[in-house]
Amino acid sequence: MVQPLADSVRRTRLREAFMHDSLAALCDMKTSGSGYELGNVRAYFSDLASHRKGLQAKPRDRAPKRMG
Repeated sequence: MVQPLADSVRRTRLREAFMHDSLAALCDMKTSGSGYELGNVRAYFSDLASHRKGLQAKPRDRAPKRMG
């Protein structure tokens, strides 16, 4: 009975940390004016998944763009 409660607390803390990190990243993006377009992020992670399966070379890092 204690283990499910501990797991729930761990998940809650991870969720809170994720939310904090994402809000900090959004603040940084708004302050700097640069970021990554969603389509580019999706393409990068799709290419990375293919790389991990051994289907293609590692994708190159993409540079942030001016947003606005």
